[in-house]
Parts: sequence; structure tokens; C-alpha cells
Amino acid sequence: MSRKTLMLLAATAVVLWLLAGCRGGEGGPGAQQQEADGSDCGNQQLEAGQGDSHNYKLVFVSGFYTSPHHPTEVQPYVVNADGTSLTRLTKTTAHEYGLANRCRLAGGREATITWTADGKKIARIAYKFGYSPNGKKIVFVGPPPSSTSSSASPRAEPSTDIYVKSANDNSPSRLTNTPEVTKSDPVWSPDGKRIAYTREMFDKATSSTYSQIYVMNADGSDQRNLTHSMSSASPTSPWSASSLRSAFGPVWAPDGEKIAFESGEDNNIYLINADGTGLTLLPTGGPAVDLPMFSPDGKKIAFVRGEFATGRPAEYYVYVINIDGTGLTRLSNNAASKEIVTWVSSG
Repeated sequence: MSRKTLMLLAATAVVLWLLAGCRGGEGGPGAQQQEADGSDCGNQQLEAGQGDSHNYKLVFVSGFYTSPHHPTEVQPYVVNADGTSLTRLTKTTAHEYGLANRCRLAGGREATITWTADGKKIARIAYKFGYSPNGKKIVFVGPPPSSTSSSASPRAEPSTDIYVKSANDNSPSRLTNTPEVTKSDPVWSPDGKRIAYTREMFDKATSSTYSQIYVMNADGSDQRNLTHSMSSASPTSPWSASSLRSAFGPVWAPDGEKIAFESGEDNNIYLINADGTGLTLLPTGGPAVDLPMFSPDGKKIAFVRGEFATGRPAEYYVYVINIDGTGLTRLSNNAASKEIVTWVSSG
């Protein structure tokens, strides 16, 4: 099954189960822990451009994938951006990192975290997607108004058109009007003026579909294809005029100047300027298996890399890389499945 297919299946759930029981801890039995009080979100709300990457930590969860229908607990960790001070978190110590209850995170996400009874692991994280930067609007994909379906929800299964509504009512405004074209992954720019999304295309020559990254104004005007000329990426890029098949999962840089996305064709991460220029392939050293996440200063990107070899289980590790392609650093130790939760301030 392709990475794109896995992402689309995951998008159908209003609740994303962060799966799996741990096979040993990232930090080992003696992983250091910090004490903190309180049960509400901590300091995960970070200003774009605040400080530099040395002042940030990354929170992720680790565990083995089993099944969405039989989820088991995962272990949360926090680690410095240079890979030092890997620390296992509990419910008690997670407060300052925004992992206690209901949290507004970067990328328009809202997370509700349920801990195990002993407070040592996370039982599940329920994500809602599509919140505008000020939290007053929600962008989502859904069926046309004439449809009898009531399944429209933020980050729903890729469907007909993109809508926006107030977070306090159910009167959506339609932003796109091409119900015959599948769309997904709508996400607000940091200033709330634009929306990036994934749009499926149809290649008449090969009778096949592929996906591209689009950007439009927040009112639905000026819809532009950013990745239509991906064959000009670089001499080492695997993209060619005949292989423009899958670009998905746009993620805005904190300053709104760049967008990161994944390629379902080669499972690599690309950067592109918000005006469609400057396409760059990041040398991640292996297939990315989780959407990239910019550091709050926009200088680094965190991602999960999968390592696959015949005859042995898949391995998954958290990495960071500078946006100029340098400084690839592994942050996690064990091979269990991973998901990045958020960047947080180390202060």
C-alpha cells in the first residue's frame, strides 16, 4: 500500500489513534524526567520566528503499530533539536509541553489527549484539523450542499470541495466548485490569508490520476497549482514530466514563505516557495512516513523516516534536517513506529 493511500485512510478518522505498545523505552529505564504540575496545555503556543532552533524541543510518541481497532498505549518523549536530552514523559511531567488534556497545536490542529490510568503512557490522541490561526474558522473538505451525507468534517476523507465555516456555527461557505475533482489536506497559512491543499488531477494520456499542491486565497479566489512544473526541481530530482503523480500533505513554514510536502512517488520531502518557485528536494536519506513539521523559527524540519529491508521488520526514527538540506540528525533510538506531536520551547 502506498504512503499516499495510508495518509488518505488516516484522514478519514476524526479520531487518530496513536497506536501500539512500546518495545522498550527510547530513553531506557533510567530516562530522566522533570516534575511539573497542572493538567492543561503548557507552552506549546509558539510565535513564528521566536528565538532559534536551539531553543526548541520536539515532542513525539513511540510504539508499535497494531490496528486502529485495537489500539494500545504509546510512550511520549521530548528531545532537544540536536538529539540530546531524550526524556520520557508522563502525565505529570507533560504539562509544560502541552500534552496534558486539550491542546491547540501548530498546523491548525486541536488535540485531546487521553492518558492511561497510571499516567505513564498515552492511550490515544484525538485530533481535529482545519482551525485558522486565530481559531475562529475551520476549513474542511466535504460533499456538495445537495448531498444527503452529513460526514463533512475537518480533514475528512478526500472528497468533493473545500468549505470554510465559523468555529461556532454550521453555515459553511464553499471555496471551490469542482466537485468532480478530489481534494484533501486543506491548511491555513500562518497569517490566515491563504489556504494550501491537495488536489487530484487526471492524466488523459495515461488514464490515471495524480495529485498536486494548490494554494488559494482564504475566500477561494486565485487558485493556483504550485507543483505543476516539478520536473524542473534539480538534476538529482526523481521527478520528470512523465512522473508527476503524487504531491500531497502541504505544510506551511511559520513565515508563510515556503511550503513543505511529501511525494507519494518517491516518499521524499520537498520544499517550494509559496509562489511556486524554488522547488527543492530535501536529502532525507530514506522514505518519509509522516508529514514534515517546521520548527517555530522555520529553520528546521522534523519528520519520521522509515527504514525497510527484506527479511526484517520496518524501523522508524525521528529526524530533523535544516531547510537548506544540511544537518540531518536522528533524534530517536528504538525502531518502533513514531508520530511527531509538536515543537515546544525549551525555556
